[in-house]
Amino acid sequence: MRVREKIMSVGLLVLGVILVADALGAVGPLERARAVYDKTISGYVTEYESKMLAWPDRCISALKSERTRLQKSGDLDGWTAFNKEVERFELDRAITDAAMTAGPASLRSILKQCEAKRKSYAVERNKKVVALSQKYTANLSAYQEKLTRAGKMDEAIAVKAEVERVKQSKAVVSARFVLDMEKATPPSTAVVRPGATPAESASDEGAKGVVKKGGNTIYPSGAQPPRDKNLVLK
Repeated sequence: MRVREKIMSVGLLVLGVILVADALGAVGPLERARAVYDKTISGYVTEYESKMLAWPDRCISALKSERTRLQKSGDLDGWTAFNKEVERFELDRAITDAAMTAGPASLRSILKQCEAKRKSYAVERNKKVVALSQKYTANLSAYQEKLTRAGKMDEAIAVKAEVERVKQSKAVVSARFVLDMEKATPPSTAVVRPGATPAESASDEGAKGVVKKGGNTIYPSGAQPPRDKNLVLK
């Protein structure tokens, strides 16, 4: 088990222990449980921000590594393309749409991997936030039921308020929204034409009336298919 997973497991265990500590005469179990929860959520945010700060340098390092490989292999055109992107990235510290659709395939591949890594940081954080909030509120609900059966109504009401606070918190609402949006977004089905950039292929797919059927592309009457650059008319 990885270190982060161990920390999260310990955190959940601590929350559970605190919420049943009232039976042993502990003072303020709800307040201490809240403190543990909030600190853990804050830790997830800090971890995410740290990764995002380091992300541009990691991408630049990958680009430079490939640039060096191309230089040593004698590929001047490839080196030039990567060098241009390294210089741009060092200034902008971000991936642009133009960079993702231009240049050699190896450059687009590395940038695509960098972008996927950047998005994975947010997904990881959101999943952790949702998982912890679900476990915490489940423990709270069980504790609320216990207090109610014991006739400790004021305490039970306070626990219920904490459940609502967590469910309506910005961190949880935002994390749930983003994860739900990702589930609802279908994967891209665009097909890249041989020798075409992703942008050109996307243009083909988006052409009005164009239909893909049986491996063939059917164009509506009056529409012109994209010119095959490898086709020479005689």
